[in-house]
Amino acid sequence: AAHARLASLFQRALRLAPRNADVRAVLGVLYNLSHEYEEAAANFEAALELRPDDYRLWNKLGATLANALQPERALNHYVRA
Repeated sequence: AAHARLASLFQRALRLAPRNADVRAVLGVLYNLSHEYEEAAANFEAALELRPDDYRLWNKLGATLANALQPERALNHYVRA
């Protein structure tokens, strides 16, 4: 229940600030924690479009892909981090 409320709040924040990489990163973490890996990866990728040199985002995307059992893709992102 708390996770759904947090996700809803950050979705609203995203509507207000669609180019905010931090909001995208938080959504990525929330979706990763709830095993919604496609949504998590999409949010990390959107954050990386805004901050392509942020090694933390590359690492989080790699971890998400590893959790989604996509080790080859994950490794590429870990290397980039």
